[in-house]
Amino acid sequence: MTKLIFTLFLIIFTILNILNLNNTHVQVSQNNIRQINWKDEVLVNTQSSFNLATQEQQQAKFISSQQVKTKLTDNPLAPTQVTFPLSTPLEIGTARSEEVYLLEIQVAYQGEPIGNYSVYLNLPSLKAIADIDTYYIGSANFFDVPSPNQGIKKFNFDITPELIKQVQKRVKPSKIPNLTLTFIRDQGHSSTELVIDRVALSKL
Repeated sequence: MTKLIFTLFLIIFTILNILNLNNTHVQVSQNNIRQINWKDEVLVNTQSSFNLATQEQQQAKFISSQQVKTKLTDNPLAPTQVTFPLSTPLEIGTARSEEVYLLEIQVAYQGEPIGNYSVYLNLPSLKAIADIDTYYIGSANFFDVPSPNQGIKKFNFDITPELIKQVQKRVKPSKIPNLTLTFIRDQGHSSTELVIDRVALSKL
């Protein structure tokens, strides 16, 4: 009698364990489904953000472009200057502009380029480099390039704040007929020839 009761107990215990394992498997499967759906949703959202960014870039209106072919010099006391005439003068107000002006500079190189150049917009003299907020638009460095041997590296600058400040300080008229770019080598000497190939201006 005792053996019969013990045998029945083992059978019932085994059946309960089997049922519990099945329930656990179902819950794990459901959790996996939720995780997969969540990941799919994130991918869709990321793709949507990328499309919006691409659409914004496509809305940029081309203003002017010029082939330059000017070599960048290493001497900081005799910096490289490029004048970029505009077919239509820029009308810049003294208040915050709703338009954004984007400047693209393409620099061609032969061999592996090194170094860093500070880039200024409409710099009147070397003494004015201390007025960073008004003239300095950024740097052109060659720490990472598309190809180590030869190629073209593009630099993009938002020059809107500098244009507004220059008009506010009356160092530039409200209608700007051309842009002057000044490239000053920060340090060292480059054995690689760097050439400003093209300059282009667009607006959003």
